[in-house]
Amino acid sequence: MVNLDNVFNSIEDSKQISRINMDKAKTKVEKEYWIGVIGGLQICKQHLEQEILR
Repeated sequence: MVNLDNVFNSIEDSKQISRINMDKAKTKVEKEYWIGVIGGLQICKQHLEQEILR
């Protein structure tokens, strides 16, 4: 069985790391890449939450 708390914590940890990388990015393209990564992680989290509520 999957521990959902661990899954959500991993997503949040990944978002934090991505924010740090975004802050370190030197170009606009790099910043936009990390913004996309963070957005994708947020979408994954929302889909998981919706599936759990079903």
